[in-house]
Amino acid sequence: MKISTLAFAVLSFTQTLVDANESGCVTTVEDGKDYFPVKAVIENSKQWAVSYETTYKIVTNVAAGETYVLYQCGTEIPTIENDGIFSIPLEEVGLYSTTQIPFLEMLGARDKIANFLGSASWISSPCMGELFDQGLFDEGMFNTSFVDNTTLARPTFVENFGGAPFLLPNEIKVSNSEEDDNLAVFEWIKFYATFFNLEETANEIFTNTKNRYTCATENAGYLSCDDKPKPVVLWGYYSSYCGGWDVATCPNYYCEFTESCQAEILSSADQGSFYSDLCYRNYMTTEEFIAFGKDADIWIYPSPDFEQTLTDFGDVLAAFVSVKKQAVYDTEGSGPNAWFEQRLVEPGKSMESDKDDANVSSS
Repeated sequence: MKISTLAFAVLSFTQTLVDANESGCVTTVEDGKDYFPVKAVIENSKQWAVSYETTYKIVTNVAAGETYVLYQCGTEIPTIENDGIFSIPLEEVGLYSTTQIPFLEMLGARDKIANFLGSASWISSPCMGELFDQGLFDEGMFNTSFVDNTTLARPTFVENFGGAPFLLPNEIKVSNSEEDDNLAVFEWIKFYATFFNLEETANEIFTNTKNRYTCATENAGYLSCDDKPKPVVLWGYYSSYCGGWDVATCPNYYCEFTESCQAEILSSADQGSFYSDLCYRNYMTTEEFIAFGKDADIWIYPSPDFEQTLTDFGDVLAAFVSVKKQAVYDTEGSGPNAWFEQRLVEPGKSMESDKDDANVSSS
């Protein structure tokens, strides 16, 4: 059978860096002047915070327990205890993860990315690919030949968990994965914005996205029928490496999307009875997975190898309601890496239907 795909919009646009806050260094410091008239307003996120003085900001990653002092370029450097002090707006940065790319792209700060600490082949953004082809940013794994003095001196956004294999002197830890809901994750766009004085842009983007997300959720509620059962969603795939079936565990982002779309997701707290020595956790056996998911109306397969799985388990999967209805979806619509790169910044897009792309959905 031909599998349908979940397609995510490619973040290929570039916004203009226009913001009420300073876009560069100041040459004359006015006593008492507030150099950050537009401030980040945190609505959903709980894992970061920011406070403002007239010439500097104090940004705290609550989950990581780290504080960064950001002072307006051209003003006096504050003497405050910190885990990193930076002159802002930053002129160039390094990124450790592809998930960080679309946050900067949406802010219009793509041209500030000077290096990606990984392989450019992992990047799905076509504009980033073009910049790499033009030699406008560097790629490289962590090794002695790549991590030179220039790289070490450059502020670099890294993941709080599973980040750089050794400490970078100017690393900025990002912990959006520690948030409890999708809008809170997306609101980290304001965290990034504080380093570029782009709070006005970030506030506007977040407000528009939150409005779309809320509207889509409300519309799904209006369209649902109380006298009909909600569609049941199976989220799971077979891991040939681990040797078992991986299924949804709630709470998680896909559980929230499913609930918002007025559907029910199948989830399992214990995952199953098969313990994988390679992956150090439990998975479902094929027999358990059949009993678990065969009656689901929709199957989302978050892995690129459904056709192989259908070949290997075709006899038993043929009985699945979702397979019979051809209601099986993967996450490869925009390429093998787009799902990981773009998902965190698309809560609004993920909730919408699109006449030009009938398979845009997260549930």
